[in-house]
Amino acid sequence: YIRYIQNDQIISSPPSTLSPALVGVLMKENISSRAIAATLIDLAQRGVIEIYNKEADFSFIKKGNLSLDETDLVHNKNIQKFELLLLSKIFSGRNFKTTQEDIAYRIGHRLFSDKIARAYQEIYREIFNLGYFNDNPKSIHDKYKYWGLLTMLVGFLGVLVSAVFTPDPKFLSLFWVGMMLIGELIVKYSANMPTLSEIGKQEAKKWQAFKNYLSTTTPLKDVDTRELEKYLSYAVVMGVEKDWIARFRESSYMTPDWFGSSKTNRLDIVSFSRELLPLVDWVSGSLDQAKTPVL
Repeated sequence: YIRYIQNDQIISSPPSTLSPALVGVLMKENISSRAIAATLIDLAQRGVIEIYNKEADFSFIKKGNLSLDETDLVHNKNIQKFELLLLSKIFSGRNFKTTQEDIAYRIGHRLFSDKIARAYQEIYREIFNLGYFNDNPKSIHDKYKYWGLLTMLVGFLGVLVSAVFTPDPKFLSLFWVGMMLIGELIVKYSANMPTLSEIGKQEAKKWQAFKNYLSTTTPLKDVDTRELEKYLSYAVVMGVEKDWIARFRESSYMTPDWFGSSKTNRLDIVSFSRELLPLVDWVSGSLDQAKTPVL
């Protein structure tokens, strides 16, 4: 996490209604597979989909009359566009159910996915439109990446020219090699270039205070365990899901209605997390790899 948004305060509820994916961009200034994982859990918690785990396989099930048509505003009024794009990549046409095999096929039969690329663009567009960034973070990161690649290319050409035309010892080659290394560093850290506005920094500090609440070690006793699933998506996108789940270790836990397992109708909190988290990590990681190279 970025140094200038650190905050030692603790608040016990989200400071705003930002979706987990947007919170992830706000806190890290780039999109990772965790944003997708958090979105899937959030969609399940909101009753849009159900998740069923069956040993080495799993299924996602659409609920209600959810339409995957981007122009169908009547049926999709409670779904954000980037969420709809992710769902349309997971589900095929009018099918209400998709399996691990189906998802693997839909991702694997094409090298890159335009829908995932557009979903990422929508996330960046939404967070920028809220005024939390001085510019679209993707545009800034791409600009730094471009200059980094250009610096590497110039350095590489300089090495070739000095190797052919400069006399021995070819000390000038060290300069060009250094330029290549600098370009590589620019490319490597281009996604970490700060772009938050002052409003964005203040909002990120508030979410940092909520992250502190999720990750504190104090057990939660005699609380409604539905709070766990309510905030689980935020814990996932901020990387503190293990800490958040551990806070309920002394509570009596009921498996949420949106998650099913072939092992039993009721899972304890440890079994629930061990079945759910690897599943959504696999899906989100696979979808993230399907984005176009420019992202």
